[in-house]
Amino acid sequence: EEANRRQRLMTIREGSMSSDENSSLSFEEQELGYASKVCLHNLFVLCNRFAREESAASVTKIRQWIDENRSDDRFFKKAAGYNIDGLTPLHLLCMTSNPPLDV
Repeated sequence: EEANRRQRLMTIREGSMSSDENSSLSFEEQELGYASKVCLHNLFVLCNRFAREESAASVTKIRQWIDENRSDDRFFKKAAGYNIDGLTPLHLLCMTSNPPLDV
């Protein structure tokens, strides 16, 4: 039972459930799924802010996010590949005049 619950939560976090599967989730599981999407979106937002400002504070926040999420390889890769209108966080960083190469 616990193994099934963990597997289901992992599937929710990865965002790989269909809408039919999602409708059968408990409120708590749906909230976790929403939180996961917000977490994926956070890296994109941080990189977008850097693209607009190109500030040291923005780079620091990106590095913080990376440090906090680096241990979960699957989530980290999914967040790095998250895109809006075909742009990923890496695209946003590379479009700046002085991209932080260590990020």
